[in-house]
Amino acid sequence: MKNAFLLLLVVCSFAMAEEWLMNLEEAQKQALETGKDILIDFTGSDWCGWCIKLKEEVFSKEVWKKEAPKKYILVEIDAPRKKVLPKPIAEYNRNLAQKFDIQGYPTICLLDKEGKIYAKTGYQEGGPEKYLEHLAEKANVKVQRDSLLEKAKIATPEEKIQYLSQLLDLMEKQELGFFYVDTKEILVNLDPENKHSMNSKYSQELFVQYFEKKEKEQNPDIKAEYEKKSNFYMDNLKKYSPEEATKIMIQVKIYEVRKQYFSKRDWDGALKALESILELKPEGESGQVVHYFMVICYFEKGDLKKTIEYIEKAIEYAPESEIGMKLKMTLPALKEKWEKENPNKEKMEEPKKTEEKVEEPEKVEEPEETEETEEKVEEPK
Repeated sequence: MKNAFLLLLVVCSFAMAEEWLMNLEEAQKQALETGKDILIDFTGSDWCGWCIKLKEEVFSKEVWKKEAPKKYILVEIDAPRKKVLPKPIAEYNRNLAQKFDIQGYPTICLLDKEGKIYAKTGYQEGGPEKYLEHLAEKANVKVQRDSLLEKAKIATPEEKIQYLSQLLDLMEKQELGFFYVDTKEILVNLDPENKHSMNSKYSQELFVQYFEKKEKEQNPDIKAEYEKKSNFYMDNLKKYSPEEATKIMIQVKIYEVRKQYFSKRDWDGALKALESILELKPEGESGQVVHYFMVICYFEKGDLKKTIEYIEKAIEYAPESEIGMKLKMTLPALKEKWEKENPNKEKMEEPKKTEEKVEEPEKVEEPEETEETEEKVEEPK
């Protein structure tokens, strides 16, 4: 079955424009043999306007056809809407797009000969010559990355931390830090006592990545390995950054509540589980998110008064956050609805105004200057 699938991919690749493959495995084989980089075009060939423009303005031109294959093994991974791909190819393409975290089309991924990604880009105007120049500029990232790796190989542990940290900063600027799990794990091991804050920083990111992998994995053995790793990095985080550990655990618990109760519309069960999360005493936006999901539960139960009560509580945690602002906009309409449905009950209190009338004294002294301090609200993750 596997051989038949690979044969199907190879056969289909001949139907495409010259030099383009339809699977990464064949591209990696050729890249290792030739020393070339790999260029993957994630495209929506029959619906994405920018994808069509990129193909018409760049990939279909003779300059591209002549020059690009000298430097790159070319791969097209299509996600059409009108054209129906054979089921194995469609599934393969979806899985690859997920692996490379494709959020939009077209996305061009540049990989070295070992298959390690070093740049992402998309449509660029100017024709094939300009596009080749643009890709050459992106290749400078690989040069910088490889230089740092070479320095790290012969460096002292302290110097290695510095070089690898610079490498990850470089890849984060390209929004590719997600793909450098191995480098993050090396830094955690190089900083076991968190003297350089590498352990806490990357334990947080590694926990999230392994937790997400665990949730998606179907193979029980691999799933157990991911769980073991995520638990290891959470233990590190609890030791070196307990506040961040608490925030993440709250997010995980909310995820589990949604997964276990929301899918079954078990609002009472969800409320009980959310109330247990409040025992962790979440603050700021973490507390707001817990109350936001309690709002959803009470609304679905049809308890409008409790819905309003928990909206007000949620707003108090982070009034200027995105959720806080949306809840503020929703609140007046819900209060009006409740008052119409309950005409014989007292009107809901408006937010208290702090403005008070003070009699003017005979002589007004100038107040001392004071510095106003604004509370900083953490950005949501």
